[in-house]
Amino acid sequence: MESLQEMLKMSSQEFDCKIVIQCLREYEQKLRIDQNRLGIQLEDFAALETILTFLTDRIAFCRSVDLSVSDLWNEWDLLLQCMTYCFRVVRNACVENCTNQDIALQCHLHESAIKILYLVFTVQDTVISVHTLNQDNRGIFVALQVGIQMLGNLVTQNDTNKDSVWKSCYPGFVRHVLNCADTKAMEYMCMVIYNCLDNKRGRQLACADCKDIREGIIRLSRSGDAEWSLLVLDQLICLGHFPVLVDATTDTNARVILLDMLAQLFSGTSQPMATATQSSDISKIGEDTVNTVSSLFSSTAVNNSSSDNSSLRLTECLVHTLCCLSADERILVFVQAQQDVLIKAVSLLISIVTNASAQEKVAATSLPVDCGSSIKRDLVRLIGNLCYQNQTNQCKVREIGGIPAILSACNIDDSNPFIREWAVFAIRNLCDGNVENQALISQLEQQGMVDSPLWNQLGLEVSIGPDGTPKVRTKRPQSET
Repeated sequence: MESLQEMLKMSSQEFDCKIVIQCLREYEQKLRIDQNRLGIQLEDFAALETILTFLTDRIAFCRSVDLSVSDLWNEWDLLLQCMTYCFRVVRNACVENCTNQDIALQCHLHESAIKILYLVFTVQDTVISVHTLNQDNRGIFVALQVGIQMLGNLVTQNDTNKDSVWKSCYPGFVRHVLNCADTKAMEYMCMVIYNCLDNKRGRQLACADCKDIREGIIRLSRSGDAEWSLLVLDQLICLGHFPVLVDATTDTNARVILLDMLAQLFSGTSQPMATATQSSDISKIGEDTVNTVSSLFSSTAVNNSSSDNSSLRLTECLVHTLCCLSADERILVFVQAQQDVLIKAVSLLISIVTNASAQEKVAATSLPVDCGSSIKRDLVRLIGNLCYQNQTNQCKVREIGGIPAILSACNIDDSNPFIREWAVFAIRNLCDGNVENQALISQLEQQGMVDSPLWNQLGLEVSIGPDGTPKVRTKRPQSET
Protein backbone atom coordinates (compact mmCIF):
# COMPACT_ATOMS: atom_id res chain seq x y z
CA MET A 1 0.00 0.00 0.00
CA GLU A 2 1.28 3.46 -0.90
CA SER A 3 2.38 5.33 2.21
CA LEU A 4 0.61 8.44 3.38
CA GLN A 5 3.82 10.42 3.09
CA GLU A 6 4.06 9.56 -0.63
CA MET A 7 0.43 10.44 -1.20
CA LEU A 8 0.94 13.86 0.39
CA LYS A 9 4.00 14.79 -1.70
CA MET A 10 1.78 16.49 -4.22
CA SER A 11 0.89 19.11 -1.62
CA SER A 12 4.29 19.53 -0.05
CA GLN A 13 5.01 22.89 -1.71
CA GLU A 14 1.86 24.53 -0.42
CA PHE A 15 -0.72 23.23 2.04
CA ASP A 16 -3.91 22.72 0.06
CA CYS A 17 -6.65 21.63 2.46
CA LYS A 18 -8.81 20.08 -0.28
CA ILE A 19 -5.97 17.96 -1.64
CA VAL A 20 -4.94 16.84 1.85
CA ILE A 21 -8.53 15.88 2.66
CA GLN A 22 -8.71 13.78 -0.51
CA CYS A 23 -5.45 11.97 0.34
CA LEU A 24 -6.56 11.35 3.91
CA ARG A 25 -9.95 10.07 2.78
CA GLU A 26 -8.37 7.54 0.42
CA TYR A 27 -5.83 6.43 3.02
CA GLU A 28 -8.49 6.08 5.71
CA GLN A 29 -10.55 3.84 3.43
CA LYS A 30 -7.56 1.56 2.84
CA LEU A 31 -6.95 1.20 6.57
CA ARG A 32 -10.34 -0.46 6.98
CA ILE A 33 -8.68 -3.59 5.59
CA ASP A 34 -6.78 -5.47 8.31
CA GLN A 35 -3.76 -6.26 6.13
CA ASN A 36 -3.17 -2.62 5.26
CA ARG A 37 -2.76 -1.69 8.93
CA LEU A 38 0.37 -3.81 9.20
CA GLY A 39 2.70 -1.74 7.06
CA ILE A 40 2.29 1.76 8.47
CA GLN A 41 5.59 3.57 9.03
CA LEU A 42 6.70 6.16 11.54
CA GLU A 43 6.89 8.69 8.72
CA ASP A 44 3.17 8.30 8.03
CA PHE A 45 2.24 9.24 11.59
CA ALA A 46 4.83 12.03 11.50
CA ALA A 47 3.06 13.43 8.43
CA LEU A 48 -0.21 13.45 10.37
CA GLU A 49 1.51 15.30 13.19
CA THR A 50 2.67 17.94 10.69
CA ILE A 51 -0.85 18.34 9.34
CA LEU A 52 -2.35 18.70 12.81
CA THR A 53 0.27 21.32 13.71
CA PHE A 54 -0.71 23.38 10.65
CA LEU A 55 -4.41 22.98 11.42
CA THR A 56 -3.84 24.07 15.02
CA ASP A 57 -2.23 27.31 13.85
CA ARG A 58 -5.05 28.05 11.41
CA ILE A 59 -7.79 27.30 13.97
CA ALA A 60 -6.00 29.54 16.46
CA PHE A 61 -6.13 32.27 13.84
CA CYS A 62 -9.85 31.67 13.28
CA ARG A 63 -10.41 32.11 16.98
CA SER A 64 -8.99 35.61 16.81
CA VAL A 65 -11.10 36.92 13.91
CA ASP A 66 -14.72 37.38 12.93
CA LEU A 67 -15.96 34.06 11.58
CA SER A 68 -19.01 35.72 10.08
CA VAL A 69 -16.80 36.62 7.11
CA SER A 70 -17.84 34.18 4.38
CA ASP A 71 -14.33 33.20 3.24
CA LEU A 72 -13.20 32.42 6.76
CA TRP A 73 -16.32 30.36 7.40
CA ASN A 74 -15.56 28.27 4.31
CA GLU A 75 -11.98 27.75 5.47
CA TRP A 76 -13.21 26.80 8.94
CA ASP A 77 -15.33 24.06 7.43
CA LEU A 78 -12.35 22.67 5.48
CA LEU A 79 -10.15 22.77 8.58
CA LEU A 80 -12.72 20.74 10.48
CA GLN A 81 -12.93 18.17 7.69
CA CYS A 82 -9.18 17.85 7.46
CA MET A 83 -8.82 17.48 11.22
CA THR A 84 -11.56 14.85 11.30
CA TYR A 85 -9.88 12.75 8.60
CA CYS A 86 -6.57 12.93 10.46
CA PHE A 87 -8.31 11.50 13.50
CA ARG A 88 -10.00 8.81 11.40
CA VAL A 89 -6.69 7.68 9.94
CA VAL A 90 -5.14 7.27 13.40
CA ARG A 91 -8.30 5.71 14.79
CA ASN A 92 -8.48 3.06 12.05
CA ALA A 93 -4.74 2.42 12.09
CA CYS A 94 -4.83 1.57 15.81
CA VAL A 95 -7.65 -0.96 15.70
CA GLU A 96 -6.25 -4.11 17.36
CA ASN A 97 -2.71 -3.04 16.50
CA CYS A 98 -0.40 -2.33 19.44
CA THR A 99 2.50 -1.43 17.16
CA ASN A 100 0.56 1.39 15.52
CA GLN A 101 -0.71 2.51 18.92
CA ASP A 102 2.86 2.86 20.15
CA ILE A 103 4.04 4.68 17.02
CA ALA A 104 1.14 7.11 17.20
CA LEU A 105 1.96 7.86 20.81
CA GLN A 106 5.64 8.24 19.95
CA CYS A 107 4.62 10.96 17.48
CA HIS A 108 2.60 12.67 20.25
CA LEU A 109 -0.58 12.48 18.21
CA HIS A 110 -2.68 12.22 21.37
CA GLU A 111 -1.27 15.51 22.61
CA SER A 112 -1.80 17.19 19.23
CA ALA A 113 -5.40 15.93 19.09
CA ILE A 114 -6.24 17.21 22.56
CA LYS A 115 -4.58 20.56 21.87
CA ILE A 116 -6.52 21.17 18.67
CA LEU A 117 -9.79 19.99 20.21
CA TYR A 118 -9.27 22.44 23.06
CA LEU A 119 -9.07 25.16 20.45
CA VAL A 120 -12.27 23.91 18.83
CA PHE A 121 -13.98 24.25 22.22
CA THR A 122 -12.95 27.89 22.43
CA VAL A 123 -14.24 28.61 18.93
CA GLN A 124 -17.44 26.61 19.35
CA ASP A 125 -19.50 29.33 21.04
CA THR A 126 -18.50 31.86 18.39
CA VAL A 127 -19.48 29.51 15.59
CA ILE A 128 -22.85 28.72 17.12
CA SER A 129 -23.56 32.40 17.72
CA VAL A 130 -22.91 33.16 14.04
CA HIS A 131 -24.72 30.19 12.53
CA THR A 132 -27.70 28.32 13.86
CA LEU A 133 -27.20 24.64 14.61
CA ASN A 134 -27.48 23.12 11.18
CA GLN A 135 -25.60 20.66 9.01
CA ASP A 136 -22.76 23.15 8.50
CA ASN A 137 -21.51 23.33 12.08
CA ARG A 138 -22.24 19.75 13.04
CA GLY A 139 -18.70 19.26 11.79
CA ILE A 140 -17.53 20.51 15.20
CA PHE A 141 -19.22 17.63 16.96
CA VAL A 142 -18.15 15.06 14.36
CA ALA A 143 -14.53 16.15 14.75
CA LEU A 144 -14.85 15.94 18.52
CA GLN A 145 -16.43 12.48 18.38
CA VAL A 146 -13.83 11.03 16.01
CA GLY A 147 -10.97 12.64 17.94
CA ILE A 148 -12.13 11.02 21.17
CA GLN A 149 -12.64 7.68 19.40
CA MET A 150 -9.02 7.97 18.29
CA LEU A 151 -7.93 8.43 21.92
CA GLY A 152 -9.98 5.40 22.87
CA ASN A 153 -8.29 3.23 20.23
CA LEU A 154 -4.88 4.42 21.43
CA VAL A 155 -5.42 3.00 24.92
CA THR A 156 -7.41 -0.17 24.24
CA GLN A 157 -5.49 -3.13 25.69
CA ASN A 158 -2.35 -1.00 25.92
CA ASP A 159 -1.38 -0.27 29.52
CA THR A 160 1.63 1.87 28.57
CA ASN A 161 -0.46 4.23 26.47
CA LYS A 162 -3.17 4.52 29.10
CA ASP A 163 -0.89 6.45 31.43
CA SER A 164 0.19 8.95 28.76
CA VAL A 165 -3.30 9.55 27.36
CA TRP A 166 -4.82 9.86 30.85
CA LYS A 167 -2.25 12.45 31.90
CA SER A 168 -3.07 14.47 28.78
CA CYS A 169 -6.86 14.18 29.20
CA TYR A 170 -7.43 14.41 32.91
CA PRO A 171 -8.93 16.44 34.35
CA GLY A 172 -9.19 19.42 31.99
CA PHE A 173 -10.13 17.79 28.70
CA VAL A 174 -12.41 15.25 30.39
CA ARG A 175 -14.21 18.08 32.17
CA HIS A 176 -14.66 20.05 28.94
CA VAL A 177 -16.11 17.10 27.05
CA LEU A 178 -18.49 16.04 29.81
CA ASN A 179 -19.94 19.55 29.82
CA CYS A 180 -20.30 19.91 26.06
CA ALA A 181 -23.55 19.85 24.10
CA ASP A 182 -22.95 16.54 22.33
CA THR A 183 -23.98 13.36 24.14
CA LYS A 184 -22.15 11.12 21.66
CA ALA A 185 -18.86 12.85 22.36
CA MET A 186 -19.55 12.52 26.08
CA GLU A 187 -20.21 8.79 25.69
CA TYR A 188 -16.95 8.34 23.74
CA MET A 189 -15.15 10.21 26.52
CA CYS A 190 -16.59 7.70 28.96
CA MET A 191 -15.20 4.96 26.72
CA VAL A 192 -11.73 6.45 27.17
CA ILE A 193 -12.27 6.77 30.93
CA TYR A 194 -13.46 3.18 31.21
CA ASN A 195 -10.50 1.81 29.30
CA CYS A 196 -8.10 3.76 31.51
CA LEU A 197 -9.75 3.07 34.88
CA ASP A 198 -7.79 1.37 37.63
CA ASN A 199 -7.48 1.89 41.39
CA LYS A 200 -5.31 5.00 41.07
CA ARG A 201 -7.43 6.72 38.42
CA GLY A 202 -10.58 5.71 40.22
CA ARG A 203 -9.34 7.58 43.30
CA GLN A 204 -8.62 10.61 41.12
CA LEU A 205 -12.19 10.62 39.81
CA ALA A 206 -13.46 10.26 43.38
CA CYS A 207 -11.62 13.31 44.71
CA ALA A 208 -13.54 16.38 45.82
CA ASP A 209 -12.31 18.53 42.91
CA CYS A 210 -13.94 16.19 40.37
CA LYS A 211 -17.51 16.24 41.63
CA ASP A 212 -18.59 18.00 38.43
CA ILE A 213 -17.04 15.20 36.36
CA ARG A 214 -18.97 12.60 38.34
CA GLU A 215 -22.13 14.67 37.92
CA GLY A 216 -21.57 14.70 34.16
CA ILE A 217 -21.15 10.91 34.00
CA ILE A 218 -24.24 10.33 36.14
CA ARG A 219 -26.30 12.78 34.11
CA LEU A 220 -25.20 11.09 30.90
CA SER A 221 -26.11 7.64 32.26
CA ARG A 222 -29.76 8.68 32.26
CA SER A 223 -29.81 9.35 28.51
CA GLY A 224 -31.32 6.84 26.14
CA ASP A 225 -28.05 5.86 24.45
CA ALA A 226 -26.00 5.48 27.62
CA GLU A 227 -23.59 2.55 27.59
CA TRP A 228 -20.03 3.59 28.42
CA SER A 229 -21.18 5.96 31.14
CA LEU A 230 -22.98 3.08 32.86
CA LEU A 231 -19.86 0.94 32.57
CA VAL A 232 -17.79 3.71 34.17
CA LEU A 233 -20.24 4.00 37.07
CA ASP A 234 -20.26 0.23 37.44
CA GLN A 235 -16.49 0.14 37.64
CA LEU A 236 -16.32 3.06 40.08
CA ILE A 237 -18.75 1.25 42.37
CA CYS A 238 -16.55 -1.84 42.12
CA LEU A 239 -13.58 0.28 43.17
CA GLY A 240 -15.44 1.40 46.31
CA HIS A 241 -16.61 4.86 45.25
CA PHE A 242 -20.39 4.44 45.59
CA PRO A 243 -20.57 7.05 48.41
CA VAL A 244 -19.07 9.88 46.32
CA LEU A 245 -21.25 8.94 43.34
CA VAL A 246 -24.41 9.28 45.42
CA ASP A 247 -23.10 12.52 46.87
CA ALA A 248 -22.62 13.90 43.34
CA THR A 249 -26.37 13.96 42.63
CA THR A 250 -29.58 14.77 44.46
CA ASP A 251 -31.74 13.53 41.60
CA THR A 252 -33.93 10.65 42.79
CA ASN A 253 -33.95 8.84 39.45
CA ALA A 254 -30.16 9.03 39.22
CA ARG A 255 -29.83 7.59 42.71
CA VAL A 256 -32.19 4.78 41.76
CA ILE A 257 -29.92 3.93 38.82
CA LEU A 258 -26.88 3.81 41.11
CA LEU A 259 -28.70 1.68 43.68
CA ASP A 260 -29.91 -0.74 41.01
CA MET A 261 -26.34 -1.12 39.79
CA LEU A 262 -25.08 -1.69 43.32
CA ALA A 263 -27.75 -4.31 43.97
CA GLN A 264 -26.80 -6.15 40.77
CA LEU A 265 -23.13 -6.08 41.69
CA PHE A 266 -23.63 -7.55 45.14
CA SER A 267 -26.23 -10.05 44.00
CA GLY A 268 -23.69 -11.50 41.58
CA THR A 269 -25.61 -10.62 38.40
CA SER A 270 -22.99 -8.16 37.14
CA GLN A 271 -19.67 -9.52 35.92
CA PRO A 272 -17.32 -6.62 36.88
CA MET A 273 -18.04 -7.13 40.58
CA ALA A 274 -16.49 -10.60 40.51
CA THR A 275 -13.00 -9.12 40.60
CA ALA A 276 -13.80 -6.50 43.22
CA THR A 277 -15.56 -8.88 45.59
CA GLN A 278 -12.58 -11.22 45.52
CA SER A 279 -10.15 -8.46 46.46
CA SER A 280 -8.86 -7.64 49.92
CA ASP A 281 -10.66 -4.27 49.74
CA ILE A 282 -14.14 -5.80 50.03
CA SER A 283 -14.44 -4.85 53.70
CA LYS A 284 -13.78 -1.20 52.92
CA ILE A 285 -16.11 -1.32 49.94
CA GLY A 286 -18.80 -2.95 52.05
CA GLU A 287 -18.61 -0.74 55.13
CA ASP A 288 -18.48 2.57 53.27
CA THR A 289 -21.24 1.50 50.93
CA VAL A 290 -23.47 0.16 53.70
CA ASN A 291 -23.09 3.38 55.69
CA THR A 292 -24.15 5.41 52.66
CA VAL A 293 -27.13 3.24 51.72
CA SER A 294 -28.25 3.00 55.35
CA SER A 295 -28.08 6.75 55.78
CA LEU A 296 -30.15 7.26 52.62
CA PHE A 297 -32.73 4.72 53.80
CA SER A 298 -33.01 6.24 57.25
CA SER A 299 -33.41 9.77 55.90
CA THR A 300 -35.77 9.06 53.00
CA ALA A 301 -39.34 10.02 53.76
CA VAL A 302 -42.14 8.21 51.94
CA ASN A 303 -45.28 10.28 51.58
CA ASN A 304 -48.73 8.88 51.02
CA SER A 305 -49.33 11.22 48.10
CA SER A 306 -49.97 9.36 44.87
CA SER A 307 -47.91 11.98 43.07
CA ASP A 308 -44.82 11.14 45.12
CA ASN A 309 -43.95 7.98 43.20
CA SER A 310 -40.27 8.91 43.07
CA SER A 311 -39.75 8.67 46.84
CA LEU A 312 -41.59 5.35 46.96
CA ARG A 313 -39.46 4.02 44.09
CA LEU A 314 -36.32 5.19 45.91
CA THR A 315 -37.45 3.46 49.11
CA GLU A 316 -38.18 0.21 47.25
CA CYS A 317 -34.76 0.38 45.64
CA LEU A 318 -33.02 1.11 48.95
CA VAL A 319 -34.71 -1.85 50.65
CA HIS A 320 -33.84 -4.20 47.79
CA THR A 321 -30.23 -2.99 47.80
CA LEU A 322 -29.93 -3.54 51.54
CA CYS A 323 -31.27 -7.07 51.01
CA CYS A 324 -28.54 -7.76 48.45
CA LEU A 325 -25.83 -6.25 50.66
CA SER A 326 -26.93 -8.21 53.73
CA ALA A 327 -26.99 -11.43 51.70
CA ASP A 328 -23.19 -11.23 51.38
CA GLU A 329 -21.70 -12.82 54.49
CA ARG A 330 -18.65 -10.53 54.32
CA ILE A 331 -20.86 -7.45 54.49
CA LEU A 332 -23.70 -8.73 56.67
CA VAL A 333 -22.02 -7.59 59.89
CA PHE A 334 -21.96 -3.98 58.68
CA VAL A 335 -25.65 -4.03 57.78
CA GLN A 336 -26.62 -5.67 61.07
CA ALA A 337 -24.88 -2.85 62.95
CA GLN A 338 -27.33 -0.32 61.47
CA GLN A 339 -30.03 -0.17 64.16
CA ASP A 340 -31.79 2.71 62.41
CA VAL A 341 -32.23 0.51 59.33
CA LEU A 342 -33.83 -2.27 61.36
CA ILE A 343 -36.19 0.10 63.17
CA LYS A 344 -37.33 1.78 59.97
CA ALA A 345 -37.72 -1.55 58.14
CA VAL A 346 -39.97 -2.91 60.91
CA SER A 347 -41.90 0.36 61.05
CA LEU A 348 -42.55 0.31 57.30
CA LEU A 349 -43.61 -3.33 57.38
CA ILE A 350 -46.09 -2.67 60.22
CA SER A 351 -47.43 0.30 58.27
CA ILE A 352 -47.97 -1.81 55.15
CA VAL A 353 -49.65 -4.61 57.10
CA THR A 354 -51.88 -2.09 58.87
CA ASN A 355 -52.84 -0.46 55.59
CA ALA A 356 -53.71 -3.79 54.05
CA SER A 357 -56.17 -4.57 56.85
CA ALA A 358 -57.59 -1.08 57.38
CA GLN A 359 -57.73 1.13 54.31
CA GLU A 360 -59.38 3.92 56.25
CA LYS A 361 -56.05 4.48 58.03
CA VAL A 362 -54.16 5.23 54.84
CA ALA A 363 -54.15 8.96 55.43
CA ALA A 364 -52.54 8.49 58.82
CA THR A 365 -49.78 6.14 57.73
CA SER A 366 -46.53 6.66 55.93
CA LEU A 367 -47.05 4.37 52.92
CA PRO A 368 -49.84 4.22 50.31
CA VAL A 369 -52.02 1.15 50.50
CA ASP A 370 -51.35 0.29 46.89
CA CYS A 371 -47.54 0.36 47.22
CA GLY A 372 -45.75 -2.38 45.33
CA SER A 373 -45.83 -5.83 46.85
CA SER A 374 -42.09 -6.16 46.27
CA ILE A 375 -41.26 -3.74 49.08
CA LYS A 376 -43.22 -5.83 51.60
CA ARG A 377 -41.42 -8.99 50.52
CA ASP A 378 -38.02 -7.27 50.64
CA LEU A 379 -38.73 -5.76 54.07
CA VAL A 380 -39.46 -9.24 55.44
CA ARG A 381 -36.32 -10.56 53.79
CA LEU A 382 -34.22 -7.67 55.13
CA ILE A 383 -35.48 -8.11 58.68
CA GLY A 384 -34.69 -11.81 58.45
CA ASN A 385 -31.15 -11.05 57.29
CA LEU A 386 -30.61 -8.49 60.05
CA CYS A 387 -31.71 -11.00 62.69
CA TYR A 388 -29.51 -13.86 61.47
CA GLN A 389 -27.53 -15.05 64.51
CA ASN A 390 -27.86 -11.58 66.02
CA GLN A 391 -29.68 -11.56 69.34
CA THR A 392 -29.61 -7.78 69.68
CA ASN A 393 -31.60 -7.34 66.50
CA GLN A 394 -33.88 -10.28 67.34
CA CYS A 395 -34.86 -8.57 70.59
CA LYS A 396 -35.25 -5.17 68.94
CA VAL A 397 -37.81 -6.57 66.47
CA ARG A 398 -39.81 -7.99 69.38
CA GLU A 399 -39.56 -4.77 71.41
CA ILE A 400 -40.94 -2.57 68.61
CA GLY A 401 -43.77 -4.96 67.78
CA GLY A 402 -42.46 -6.42 64.55
CA ILE A 403 -43.09 -10.13 65.14
CA PRO A 404 -46.86 -10.07 64.44
CA ALA A 405 -46.19 -8.25 61.16
CA ILE A 406 -43.69 -10.94 60.17
CA LEU A 407 -46.18 -13.68 61.09
CA SER A 408 -48.88 -12.04 58.96
CA ALA A 409 -46.62 -12.47 55.94
CA CYS A 410 -46.79 -16.24 56.37
CA ASN A 411 -50.25 -16.28 54.84
CA ILE A 412 -50.53 -17.27 51.19
CA ASP A 413 -50.57 -14.21 48.94
CA ASP A 414 -50.92 -14.89 45.22
CA SER A 415 -50.05 -11.27 44.44
CA ASN A 416 -46.75 -11.47 46.33
CA PRO A 417 -44.70 -14.51 45.28
CA PHE A 418 -42.10 -15.89 47.70
CA ILE A 419 -43.06 -13.60 50.59
CA ARG A 420 -44.19 -16.67 52.53
CA GLU A 421 -40.78 -18.31 52.11
CA TRP A 422 -38.98 -15.17 53.28
CA ALA A 423 -41.34 -14.93 56.26
CA VAL A 424 -40.47 -18.51 57.27
CA PHE A 425 -36.82 -17.60 56.97
CA ALA A 426 -37.33 -14.51 59.14
CA ILE A 427 -39.23 -16.42 61.83
CA ARG A 428 -36.51 -19.03 62.08
CA ASN A 429 -33.87 -16.30 62.45
CA LEU A 430 -35.98 -14.48 65.04
CA CYS A 431 -36.38 -17.65 67.13
CA ASP A 432 -32.84 -18.98 66.74
CA GLY A 433 -31.44 -19.06 70.29
CA ASN A 434 -33.91 -16.40 71.48
CA VAL A 435 -36.17 -17.74 74.25
CA GLU A 436 -38.13 -14.49 74.58
CA ASN A 437 -39.10 -14.47 70.90
CA GLN A 438 -40.01 -18.14 71.06
CA ALA A 439 -42.21 -17.51 74.07
CA LEU A 440 -43.96 -14.55 72.42
CA ILE A 441 -44.75 -16.50 69.27
CA SER A 442 -46.00 -19.41 71.37
CA GLN A 443 -48.30 -17.08 73.30
CA LEU A 444 -49.63 -15.66 70.06
CA GLU A 445 -50.34 -19.21 68.90
CA GLN A 446 -52.15 -20.07 72.15
CA GLN A 447 -54.22 -16.89 71.84
CA GLY A 448 -55.27 -17.94 68.36
CA MET A 449 -53.36 -15.16 66.64
CA VAL A 450 -51.36 -17.76 64.73
CA ASP A 451 -53.19 -20.62 63.07
CA SER A 452 -52.06 -24.06 64.22
CA PRO A 453 -52.03 -25.44 60.65
CA LEU A 454 -49.51 -22.73 59.84
CA TRP A 455 -47.02 -24.23 62.31
CA ASN A 456 -47.27 -27.58 60.56
CA GLN A 457 -46.69 -25.96 57.18
CA LEU A 458 -43.69 -24.08 58.58
CA GLY A 459 -42.22 -27.24 60.09
CA LEU A 460 -42.50 -25.81 63.62
CA GLU A 461 -44.28 -26.86 66.76
CA VAL A 462 -45.07 -25.41 70.18
CA SER A 463 -43.93 -27.40 73.22
CA ILE A 464 -44.25 -26.76 76.95
CA GLY A 465 -41.00 -26.83 78.89
CA PRO A 466 -40.50 -28.21 82.42
CA ASP A 467 -41.11 -24.74 83.86
CA GLY A 468 -44.40 -24.42 81.99
CA THR A 469 -42.99 -21.92 79.45
CA PRO A 470 -44.10 -22.49 75.86
CA LYS A 471 -41.32 -22.74 73.29
CA VAL A 472 -41.14 -22.89 69.50
CA ARG A 473 -38.94 -25.54 67.98
CA THR A 474 -38.38 -27.33 64.71
CA LYS A 475 -40.71 -30.29 64.39
CA ARG A 476 -38.94 -33.63 64.62
CA PRO A 477 -39.46 -35.83 61.57
CA GLN A 478 -41.46 -38.98 62.21
CA SER A 479 -39.58 -42.24 61.90
CA GLU A 480 -40.49 -44.47 59.00
CA THR A 481 -42.41 -47.64 59.84
